[in-house]
Amino acid sequence: MRSALTWAARSAAFALAYLGAGRLGLAFPTVSPHITAFWPAAGIALAVLLRWGNPFVPALAAGAWGVAWSAGAPAWLAAAIAAGNIGGPWLAARWLRRAGISLRLEQRRDLWLLIGA
Repeated sequence: MRSALTWAARSAAFALAYLGAGRLGLAFPTVSPHITAFWPAAGIALAVLLRWGNPFVPALAAGAWGVAWSAGAPAWLAAAIAAGNIGGPWLAARWLRRAGISLRLEQRRDLWLLIGA
């Protein structure tokens, strides 16, 4: 029971953090209402997926959907944008884990892996 409550609390926190970071990114000058050059939410998604893994993909996807929907995208487009916004960090986290990254970033190799991702 406690682990389920911990997961739910973290999921809510991650979704809200992603939503806030996404809204921050969209506050900068953009090409369109849904595209921006500054996207801090991707860093949050990558950090969450590297640290806690796949159980938090739905929470991040909910936050990504919320960002796109609050920017005026129809529900179907918001879902497509959310899939892309979470798919990239998910693939990067998966690749980094396969490459054997140490999350402590103590070696140069780990830093180069992170930059490469």
